[in-house]
Amino acid sequence: MASIFLIPVLLAVTQAACIGECAAARDESSHDDPEVMFLHMNMTTEEQTPEMFLMAAVRSLVAKLGPAANRINLSDLEAVLSQDALSHVPATEEAVLSQDAASQVPATSEVWARLTNTSVQIVNSLLTDTQADQAAIETRRSGLEQCESMPVEDTALTADVERKSNIATGIEQRKLSARRGTITYNFGTSIPNAETESTAQQDQVGRRMQQYIVILSDLSTAQGELSATQSALEQANAGLVLLKDKCRCTRKAAFDEELQEVFARVEHRKSEEHVAKILRCLGERPTLAEKVACTNTTSSSSHLPTINNTDVQLPAGTSCVNAGAATSQAAP
Repeated sequence: MASIFLIPVLLAVTQAACIGECAAARDESSHDDPEVMFLHMNMTTEEQTPEMFLMAAVRSLVAKLGPAANRINLSDLEAVLSQDALSHVPATEEAVLSQDAASQVPATSEVWARLTNTSVQIVNSLLTDTQADQAAIETRRSGLEQCESMPVEDTALTADVERKSNIATGIEQRKLSARRGTITYNFGTSIPNAETESTAQQDQVGRRMQQYIVILSDLSTAQGELSATQSALEQANAGLVLLKDKCRCTRKAAFDEELQEVFARVEHRKSEEHVAKILRCLGERPTLAEKVACTNTTSSSSHLPTINNTDVQLPAGTSCVNAGAATSQAAP
């Protein structure tokens, strides 16, 4: 397949055609792509034809597309531009041979139409990627919000503390009732009656004292169990608070990191979107001069959706320093 880069005879013939087109492109508004701007500044009739410049500019622009560059068939573009240049060459033997080879090149209109369609596909892909980034941010945001559903109180131990507190309170009431009392006695009319009554009352007091001692022992045991359970509850709750703070801090860091990465990708997409617009212009403009002018287009406002980057603030009192010591457990 003939290539304009391999046919020296084209240079002399196409230099005159380049003069007006190159000068017009050079006089357009400055380009914001430094490489393409450099090509414009150095596009001399001695070194480049419009076709050569356009191919170099397209290669520079496509290189900025990243993976999307695979959608562009540079070989077809080069072949079409070579074929266009050949159309200006007189029917010398070399040119005829070149034109015969170029007859196998895809139709010019098809190549430029494919470029237009591809540029639209690239923009649609950028739109889809931006929407996916927004979804990723919302997923991170949702994950951070889920931390708020994590408990900060051990419900089982809380119930156990309440149960044991009720037990201790009940025993305390029994103690208060048993601590004081009255004894009704009747010594009768004789010494034996008095001695018998005294013995009976002493036995009664002794029994009551033993009952009271048992109550005091039960109360001490109940209060000890209550105190131990309360300590366990405090430790458990402190651990839950740490886990919740760890969830908040870890997911907030992930949210912030995701946000920064998305911003970087969005900025790159704006550059890709601008390149896609230029490629679409190349595909749609009919003349070579107009296509050259397309490469001189400055960036316009992006039509990609704006990322909702509303920040998420951690609740007051969240400690990301202490949270680092919390044991790792799965968050909801």
